[in-house]
Amino acid sequence: MVVESNISNSKVIIFGGSGFIGSGLVKALLNANCEVTSVSKSTAKEDISNNLFKSIKHNFDTGPCDQIKDRSYDFIINCSGYIDHSDFTLNGRNIINNHFLGLMHIVETIKDIKFKKFLHIGSSDEYGQNIEPQVEYQRENPFTPYSFAKTASTHFLQMLHRNIEFPSIVVRPFLVYGPEQKNNRFIPYVIENCLKNNDFQVSAGNQMKDFLYIDDFIEAVFCSLESDNSLNGSIFNIGSGNPVSIMSVVGVIQRICNGGIPVFGSKLIPKKENQNLYADINLAKSSLNWAPKINLEEGLLKVIHHIKNL
Repeated sequence: MVVESNISNSKVIIFGGSGFIGSGLVKALLNANCEVTSVSKSTAKEDISNNLFKSIKHNFDTGPCDQIKDRSYDFIINCSGYIDHSDFTLNGRNIINNHFLGLMHIVETIKDIKFKKFLHIGSSDEYGQNIEPQVEYQRENPFTPYSFAKTASTHFLQMLHRNIEFPSIVVRPFLVYGPEQKNNRFIPYVIENCLKNNDFQVSAGNQMKDFLYIDDFIEAVFCSLESDNSLNGSIFNIGSGNPVSIMSVVGVIQRICNGGIPVFGSKLIPKKENQNLYADINLAKSSLNWAPKINLEEGLLKVIHHIKNL
């Protein structure tokens, strides 16, 4: 994608640049002629023969990174960490270390680096069971180690902003989807089964969720990086603002793919999962001058076209 932006030709470092969102940001920034460094557990998956791109392999669970030699960047983006909704008794300590301890190691890594803005990718799961639509001023209500670690990370960055004027912004994506997303995620899972005309398991489908196409999310990130310093320390919901049921999303994909046999109710959903998780995006609209442009059907068509061509 190409995003019109004032950050063109900037110098950017992305922590977690090999993941779904991170790799999308790498491509968009390179398209904007930015110099991009990706630091991730795995080597960035893009086969980029571009002298503006550098990939560093490092696991922040283990400590700060000493491989970063440049001491000046315009922008720093943190989308590191993996999604894992396991209970604390199963993998909780590792999940918390991955997100919260990893973030502290990132902050230690950059303590002597000059930069304008630090953008952190949070999660809509920080809201827990809060009533919909979820709004930034609601107190977080985490219900898993993952959502707790994300909430702790948000509070840590806000503390740093109050304490040392750390120039951070937190964006909370709702359900971001798009090409190249792993097939264990909801939308690619449904698309692949519909294209093959398979029977497939799905929940009863009554949950109301908020799906946002990856290009719209990337544009929100760019707007956040460009934002006035008076917004440092803020949190912004980034979603479509339009709730849609899981059942209706499956129906749209079935219609476009002309196939697929969903077995509704055959897949259980976690009892603690918020059944109605969708964003109030008025703050992002008014403060960041951002709004989503790609509707759900248009976005699904793009993903289906991509999967068909694989």
